Parts: sequence; C-alpha cells; structure tokens
Amino acid sequence: MRVIKMNTHGKYEIKDIEKSLKVLEGEIGGEIEGVTFAGRTDLILFLDEMAKADDELVNCLATMVILNYSNVFEIVNGDAVICGLDEEGNSCSLSDEQIEELLYVFAGNCTPEYEDDP
Repeated sequence: MRVIKMNTHGKYEIKDIEKSLKVLEGEIGGEIEGVTFAGRTDLILFLDEMAKADDELVNCLATMVILNYSNVFEIVNGDAVICGLDEEGNSCSLSDEQIEELLYVFAGNCTPEYEDDP
C-alpha cells in the first residue's frame, strides 16, 4: 500500500508498506488513531493516539493536512501516515493525484479546490 509517512522533523517519505495494523503501528510508533475528513471520503490520516500524552514533538506536516481538510484546529504530535480510502472505507494506496495534492499542501498551499474559499 502506497502511503506518505510524515515525521516530527518536517520530513515526509512516499513509501510502499504492507497493509496491516502491525505495520501501521510500527510506522507511527504507537497505537493507531484514524482521522477522516468531512467531505473527503478518499483519505485517512493515522496517528499515534498517545503521542500528545507522551509529549512527543509536533508534526507540522500532519497538522497542515488536518488544517487543510477540516474545520478543526488540531495539532498533531508524533509520526503520522496518510493513505487512501476505497469505496468500502478500507485503507488503500494513495493515487498519483492524491500524492500530488498532498505535496502541494506540504508546500504551504491550500488544495486547489479550496483556494478561493473565504
């Protein structure tokens, strides 16, 4: 499954991982919490649910993703992984278009469809 892993040092990596809970937990370094976005049924962000309590560093890239795709201001701590969602709500590989859009967001931009919103 093709994903983007975002770490607390502002770095990201596009990588192929096995589609399993154990592998996802290994990538983020803890217990999984999935975050979906209203109006975006094609993406899911996986976080370490204990990262804030464990006082891990802020993840600026994952925080930018949440700010861009939701109406909630939520600071993300710890490593995070974002992947696609299929029609049944199962995690799946990111498409080339989704990766391109996320890299645009990482560069400090809003997604193109939201740029003109007040």
